[in-house]
Amino acid sequence: MSDGVIECRYQEYNSDWQMTMYNNGDTSHNDGKLGTQPVWLQTILDVAKVGGHRKPLRDGPPDAILWFKVNEDYNLLEITFP
Repeated sequence: MSDGVIECRYQEYNSDWQMTMYNNGDTSHNDGKLGTQPVWLQTILDVAKVGGHRKPLRDGPPDAILWFKVNEDYNLLEITFP
């Protein structure tokens, strides 16, 4: 992505979470136990849940998945899937 836009793929497995961030050709990975997500990520997950985007998958794993875009300050720009 360009223009300071970072694309993120967030997944949940049992009691763990994983996220891959794609930024101008660079890829980074973050993970941990559910409940340990950074505050900015938890806010995005809450918005996704209220908006009906964060639903459990019937045929997981993963148990949940969310693709979204943020700016360099981790402000939500767009939820792209589901």
